[in-house]
Amino acid sequence: ITESFRVALIGGYKTKNNRIGKPVQERADFFESGVEFRISKALSRSIEGGFKWIKIKYNADPGSSLAYEILEGLDPGSNYTWQLTVQQKLANGLNISLNYEGRKPADNPYVHTGRFQVSAVF
Repeated sequence: ITESFRVALIGGYKTKNNRIGKPVQERADFFESGVEFRISKALSRSIEGGFKWIKIKYNADPGSSLAYEILEGLDPGSNYTWQLTVQQKLANGLNISLNYEGRKPADNPYVHTGRFQVSAVF
């Protein structure tokens, strides 16, 4: 049984616009960079994770529900996100998965989310 390891550097830019309603359009510019990794053992286990720095420039009020959608739950300025997923295949067709995600919006407290899942393959 072999193990594999992968690391990737990521980066990108995207723009989101609201073109409906107001004469002044809301616009968000996202600049992203980060790293992702994956460690896997064939047919049994995998561990994946990553970390991103996201700089957002936004030209409207960040306190509206529209801004929350456009900004993807983050804030204008420097934001950080990270995640870790562990998946394990057990005997008798059972799989378990443990997921953790975190984010640090600019000027706001940390947000942590965890999930645990057990599934069966028939």
